[in-house]
Amino acid sequence: MYPNPTSNENFSLKITSTTTDNLSLEFVDIIGKKIYTENGLKEYNVITVLNIFEGICFVKLLKNGKMIAFHKLVNVFFKQIWAKPHKRSTV
Repeated sequence: MYPNPTSNENFSLKITSTTTDNLSLEFVDIIGKKIYTENGLKEYNVITVLNIFEGICFVKLLKNGKMIAFHKLVNVFFKQIWAKPHKRSTV
């Protein structure tokens, strides 16, 4: 999975397996609640995470419903704050 942490809407997942049949991703929050599932994975996948979660979640790779991999994923959104330049006082 890359990038991790991600600071945009997508992350990429490349699966190195002899077959991608019956593979799915399950996103769970830090207390273990399932928040999203992505089914029908291919060898190369781009997953949009903008509306799935903010912060930390865990991603499980499942084959036939059984976990075969587990990773932490961090989704960081940067808010740009514009500030006016300060004028220096000339005393």
